[in-house]
Amino acid sequence: MYLKTLRLNNYRNFLKLSINFTPNLNIFIGDNAQGKTNLLEALYLIIRGNSYRTKNDQELISWSNKSTCLYGEINKDEENFQINLSLEKKLESLRLDGLNHIQKVGFIRYNPFSETGGNQSFALAILDGRDSGFVITSLHSREATRVFAKPVKEGKEAGFEFSKEEIQAIVEAKKRSPSKN
Repeated sequence: MYLKTLRLNNYRNFLKLSINFTPNLNIFIGDNAQGKTNLLEALYLIIRGNSYRTKNDQELISWSNKSTCLYGEINKDEENFQINLSLEKKLESLRLDGLNHIQKVGFIRYNPFSETGGNQSFALAILDGRDSGFVITSLHSREATRVFAKPVKEGKEAGFEFSKEEIQAIVEAKKRSPSKN
């Protein structure tokens, strides 16, 4: 069994590389930092399905590209088997898409009426990665509880004036940045 062909597109420092191997000995000679180790890693990746140098597939894609393709043809008992492997950079598109999801929450309790005991009213701000979303306010008195919802656009009023408690809830939410894990 031997690797007959290797083709790389946008793999590490190789924008395009095609090699046909002999069934005997193949030797790679070159100066440092020319890609000999990258070539060995590509061979390993084709054969094993993972890199021995990194767990982050993003590092395998050359800097200015969004994807890489590796192709290998293996000859075993005069029969050829083909292996294709494609990797894409998706982190940036996922990060941008994630900006539209709830990422920040601010909550405060308060007592707006002197005749009610305790802090039974509240303001709750729910914001995305662009500080847009809404604030919900519940005003509790002896006679009734009223609930209001107001839009928030980039951390500011969007058609309705905010109370000082709603502003506090928004400020609290904006302090909370999403986890970087």
